[in-house]
Amino acid sequence: MEPITITYCYNADDARKGSEQIRKHLHKSQFLNNLLAVILYGCFSCLFLWLVIGKLPLPVVLIVFGAISSVFPISWVVIKLMNQSIIRRYFDSLRETEEIKWTTSESGIEVITTNSRWELKWLGIPCVISTPDGFLYQFDSKNYYFLPSRAFSTPVDIENIKALARQHATDFKELK
Repeated sequence: MEPITITYCYNADDARKGSEQIRKHLHKSQFLNNLLAVILYGCFSCLFLWLVIGKLPLPVVLIVFGAISSVFPISWVVIKLMNQSIIRRYFDSLRETEEIKWTTSESGIEVITTNSRWELKWLGIPCVISTPDGFLYQFDSKNYYFLPSRAFSTPVDIENIKALARQHATDFKELK
């Protein structure tokens, strides 16, 4: 397949749609990760207390586990607020006049802007989410890039990028 090159300028609507997509994806995955971490931490803490201090009565172990587990809702809210701040800063940093050239090929993606140029192999892109508003590329747990649908000149280009993402990305999701 020939490389697909798209040239466009970001606008406020792209920023709004991109941040909505990131928020939807971030909160689901981070909620579950945080819940799992707190449960595991609580279990290992109780096991440690039981082994080190001796055989604690079950009510004491349950009270300790409950206290440790109460950290979950607090930490989830803090992480949610931090992520919203990170997303807002990222989209605020994009200048609407800056031209972005995005090339997708069998080997990966290449992005060229006024101030930077970077390439990333498909192995470095664990997740691509296709939405009606565009494509959300996840590079790691905190770095995302939103490629708006309006940047494509034809629906064929969108389908070609979906095919490349399906074939090469570790995780590809298509949301309708």
